Amino acid sequence: MKLYNLYEQTIFEEIIRKVQLTEAVSSDEIDNVIKGDPNVKGRFYYVSFDYADKDGTTSNRWVKIHQKNLSTANNELIDAKQISKNGQSTETVVDKDGNAKTQSVEGWRKFNLDKMSNFVVSKVPFQQPEPGFNATGNNSKTVAYTDPNDIVDFSYGYKDAKYGEKVKTAAQVKHDEFIKNREAEKLKRQEKRPIPAIPTTAPAPKPIVRTINQVPVAKPIVKTTTTGITNKPEIEPEEIGSEEEEEENLNVR
Repeated sequence: MKLYNLYEQTIFEEIIRKVQLTEAVSSDEIDNVIKGDPNVKGRFYYVSFDYADKDGTTSNRWVKIHQKNLSTANNELIDAKQISKNGQSTETVVDKDGNAKTQSVEGWRKFNLDKMSNFVVSKVPFQQPEPGFNATGNNSKTVAYTDPNDIVDFSYGYKDAKYGEKVKTAAQVKHDEFIKNREAEKLKRQEKRPIPAIPTTAPAPKPIVRTINQVPVAKPIVKTTTTGITNKPEIEPEEIGSEEEEEENLNVR
């Protein structure tokens, strides 16, 4: 009878585990949150989800996801800054001595994706990382590996979601100073370098216009004969050019 009850309990737990896995948050959903707004670089959004606590209850969490990790137990985790739990910034807990005390729920938390459900990405944006964010990957003992692509990129430095004002990070300021100094050095080298003379082209020579002087034709002498009138000019027309042209003609001959 005890063996049967144990078997029945095992089957029940397996069914519950499968149900939890089907309701779990997918890794792709987390990746989309880490990438941020596709239309505005450097803008990310708060998310809310239900989380299965150790005591068997479920609570709603409101967080800022900063990165995704792989645990030593081969589980996918998110490293997030929790802002509220069940809509409250504080909660009442009972210590080992049975004393109730109120404590803040805000702080860094790790959440197992298999225990998350009802995942909702809000429209409330944020641009800056929370204090304590490890940009090179989570260094917790429970983390085995962090892919660089699974870390939120805050290098854009937007500080205002409404107007998108951009604030330069320390790395960006250092890079701008490097570019500025490099351009200044380049300008100094150009000033020291002699400026080569710009070659000038001689103007095209004007065409030489030569005039040809034509000797006037002498009037013909008219002689009368018994047979008729015969016109024989004493001087035939001749074209006379300039002296330079005459010398050229002589050279050609």
